[in-house]
Amino acid sequence: MGFATSITVAIIFMAIIIMATITFPIMIQSYENVQESRDDKHEIRMDQLNTAIDITNITAIGADILRITVTNEGTIMLHANECSVLVDGTITNYSVNPSGFWSPQNYAVFTVSAKTNKDHIIKIITEQGISDMETFYK
Repeated sequence: MGFATSITVAIIFMAIIIMATITFPIMIQSYENVQESRDDKHEIRMDQLNTAIDITNITAIGADILRITVTNEGTIMLHANECSVLVDGTITNYSVNPSGFWSPQNYAVFTVSAKTNKDHIIKIITEQGISDMETFYK
């Protein structure tokens, strides 16, 4: 093996070492990001599986207010003020009692502004995307 061949082999060996030291940390970081994403996805899915709500009652209060009683049928604590209320497919502003944490097997009362002299389709969506829908008949 001549001098030129030895230099060529040394240069190729150094290039492989440099490439490995650059790519290895990037691959490790990428692997950790994927694992963290899988853990997050698993946690979100478990929350969805443990979430259930049931609209138990819709009553008219005056001419322009609906009071919707919803029971947390799941096993996890929900945030009542992070739900979405849809009236006839349109997201509506609401007030809720209790406005903070919503314990399992307890109810929350949502109050929305809607005409009570016509039928409405009411849908409540939790922060996990779990929903229940009910029809209000005048």
